[in-house]
Amino acid sequence: MSAASYIGRVGGLAVALGVGSAVFTGAGIAHATEGEDPGSGTPAGQEESSGTTTNTTTTTNGAETGDPGTIDFKLPRLFDVIGRHRADSSTPNSLTATSIVKRLSEAAKRVTDAIENATDADNTVVRSTTRRNGSGSSLSEQLSERAESAGAEASPPRKPEDASVAGTTTVVSNQFANRAAVAKDWIASPSAVAGRSVNTTPTTPAITPLWTPPRIIAPFGTMQATPGTGSTAVRTTSPLTVVLGGLNPFAGNTPGAPTSVNPLGLIVAGAARREIGVDSYTPTALLAPTTNSLIYAPTPTFVHGVIGGTNTPESGVMYLVVSQPSGGGKVTVDPTTGSYSFLPDLATVTSNGSETFRVVAAETTPFTQALTSIPVIGDLVDDVLIVLYQLPVVNVVLSPIIGRSKITSITVDLTDVPDYQQGDPVAFTVMVPSDDGVMISTNYFPAWSVADGSATEAPTILNGPGLATAGNIDPSAPSTVDGLVPGISALTSAGYNVVTWDPRGEFNSTGRLELDSPEFEGQDVKNIISWVVDNRMYTYADMESEATGDPWVGMVGGSYGGGIQWASSSVDPRIDVITPGISWNTLTGSLYTNEAFKTSYSSLLLLDLVLNGARINPEIYAGIITGGIFGILTPSQQALLNRSGPGGPDAYIQDIVIPAMLIQGTVDVLFPLQQSILNTQGLGTPAEDVKMIWYCGGHGVCLTMNDAQLAQQEAFLRQTTIAWLDTYLPEADGSPDSEVGPIPKFQYVDQNGDLWQSDVLPDDFTGAALVGVPDPAATGGLLPIVPVLGGSGPQTLVPLPYSLGLGAPASNAINVPITPTLTEDTTYVVGSPHLTFDYSGVGTSRHVYAQIVDKNTGLVVGNIVTPVDVTLDGTQRQAVVDMEAIAWTYTDAYGTPTHPNNYNDLELQITSSATAYENFTSYGFIEISNVQVTLPTAGAGQVTAGDWTPDYDAISA
Repeated sequence: MSAASYIGRVGGLAVALGVGSAVFTGAGIAHATEGEDPGSGTPAGQEESSGTTTNTTTTTNGAETGDPGTIDFKLPRLFDVIGRHRADSSTPNSLTATSIVKRLSEAAKRVTDAIENATDADNTVVRSTTRRNGSGSSLSEQLSERAESAGAEASPPRKPEDASVAGTTTVVSNQFANRAAVAKDWIASPSAVAGRSVNTTPTTPAITPLWTPPRIIAPFGTMQATPGTGSTAVRTTSPLTVVLGGLNPFAGNTPGAPTSVNPLGLIVAGAARREIGVDSYTPTALLAPTTNSLIYAPTPTFVHGVIGGTNTPESGVMYLVVSQPSGGGKVTVDPTTGSYSFLPDLATVTSNGSETFRVVAAETTPFTQALTSIPVIGDLVDDVLIVLYQLPVVNVVLSPIIGRSKITSITVDLTDVPDYQQGDPVAFTVMVPSDDGVMISTNYFPAWSVADGSATEAPTILNGPGLATAGNIDPSAPSTVDGLVPGISALTSAGYNVVTWDPRGEFNSTGRLELDSPEFEGQDVKNIISWVVDNRMYTYADMESEATGDPWVGMVGGSYGGGIQWASSSVDPRIDVITPGISWNTLTGSLYTNEAFKTSYSSLLLLDLVLNGARINPEIYAGIITGGIFGILTPSQQALLNRSGPGGPDAYIQDIVIPAMLIQGTVDVLFPLQQSILNTQGLGTPAEDVKMIWYCGGHGVCLTMNDAQLAQQEAFLRQTTIAWLDTYLPEADGSPDSEVGPIPKFQYVDQNGDLWQSDVLPDDFTGAALVGVPDPAATGGLLPIVPVLGGSGPQTLVPLPYSLGLGAPASNAINVPITPTLTEDTTYVVGSPHLTFDYSGVGTSRHVYAQIVDKNTGLVVGNIVTPVDVTLDGTQRQAVVDMEAIAWTYTDAYGTPTHPNNYNDLELQITSSATAYENFTSYGFIEISNVQVTLPTAGAGQVTAGDWTPDYDAISA
């Protein structure tokens, strides 16, 4: 399926779910095969000698050197954009969305004309730009020769698979006249059929796209592995590695695409949505070859056990991975500097062998920079450009628009990596078998102390990724999940081995995704730990100071990587300490709050999974579609969600007895603060071993802290997480770090960005509830219920589609001032406001929505909305609900001209709809009266000022 088809399919579903859509189509199909000698098995561009790291240029815009391999493709009939913006002859010559579409359409036609001019009289077209008979004829010269000989007898078409001999011109049939047949054939093709089904047989080899974070472009190909061997799967990788860096609202750090894409269609669709600075390009400028002087020649390095390469960047050049290492390894490249880090496959490590990958160096242009800033489309641009840079003819013709580019092959031979010798601790990747034969792609990084020889063993930290995120392999990032989780370098420098992995059903792992189920994903982690213990060939990865077969193990991670900590620790007692970040108690409570379906974030979840090509339990798809269209989940769908969480009817959280520090986001609209309170209430862990932090972040956007405050918060979270691990895991001498001082029981950030701390958790606060509305009889009114219009959200300060999940002040609402009587100079509101009101009404709606608005900033507190269950049958009834938890501080600092009314900053809104829970079947009227809200508070002395820069070593008793 083409990338455009992916987006079109999901966009159509998004319309049904009430999230909006942007549908665009294109019939272009591109495909490529590795240029390699069938006899030698040597990838194109890789020298057969075993010398030092080799850089071989394989493709160049404007000037080719070396053998680019065999590339065959079917050029698109350059796209139609479906939408409201259509340019015509009357469109003014200005930089508007319509004029951009018009200009790009004209440019596209010139490209098509240029290619068609290169076709033979029998309707065949040149597809390869390899040198012929050793000549140095350029691409433009070959096009001219073909155009001049159009009247001559043409060569018969050759099949793409026959075009593998370097030094010849490859010819394939022109597809321009047969688009309908191509589309029909594609629908019946094995790849399209596979894309519409879910593989439920764990041992069957899977077509597995591998997603990568922003600095990684991962392989797409077929993986085959032998369960039980622990060896890396054999991967056949296409040279057109395409990864759609789609939406990732669940993890922070997204998806292998099929080998058919329509990149130019994606670019034009993006241009139709935003003004982009594109100059008017003439046919002469488009076809003129450019002089290419781009250089990519990184120097190999070996630092703290990680093989890498340092590059001297060129100004205005970006660097992207075109194909992943040939032996099954993984590479991540810094897009601005070109420096890389390389994880060899374990088989390459044990054989002291070599692997080859390819990187493109490309100019950045105003056009490409503008495209990357477009919401949604911008996330796809780099991956689309990678395809364009590899297409003969197109890469040259479009170079004035997308920039010059050069693709270079990098061969890393372990025998020639400076300072590395076989047997040294080294970061690597390996496939680990799970109980049911599913192979989990696992990555290992040694602690700095182990890699540098000052220690022979170290505790191991398992760092689980978020949903739609591959296991982190970037050792340079200080933190992940938007600053929540310490990065690999932070943990390895603190004396910990680090293990990351791709969850089952995603990226390079096989199997089927089951949403962090103890029976599946929990067992995968259990097998990863056993692999660390059992593979004694690397003793530095084997920490057995506790007991035989029981290593010292801790876990970190956020979102899906937080949920896996509950699932894993419930089935494996060898885990010693966990730090679940922005996780959940029940998915039912999070996605189906008060029986209102969380349409916006569930649709984003579906979009992420579809774009990733994830193989998931079909019931998950069914639940999202049912919830989005009808607003309900069936009992079986609710049971599935309940199974994937530590709470609920099948709760197992009481069986977890190890130390746990929970981190939750005050603006998390997917897994709100209350989910962490429920988890602390159910834990079987002794009270002294439970801590909790609420920070401004999570599945949402922090709108109340500036960049400096957010950087300070990130450093605080990183330092506190490592101090927490240090408290329970041993140092090099095998004993826990007794020098680490006590971490406060509860720490949280309020609406001002101030940090507070307490010796008790929020559900143990003893302050009197503030009565927010002293005269409830005077409040209420008639509220018409209609979808979207006048309701809460989207939050206009946040780009689409993330803004849909956030609350914003509503215009169609009943507004109730919250005017509590304050007796203290500072009053701390922490927890869930309690709301009651009387009502009667008629209609189809099952909910209205409540939120608290800060009248000074115009923001909804926590950006969060609470659905309130109502029955509109004309009967007088009462609604009682605990709203989503908040953290708010009343202080005497508000007695200023800027904040003259300390007691009157907040306002309750009851509104008819919310984009976070949008349901297009909801209509009616409701009469509301006797509204009353009470706010929970901390008792005297229970909250004190926190410390953003604690010195934990100095706090020891």
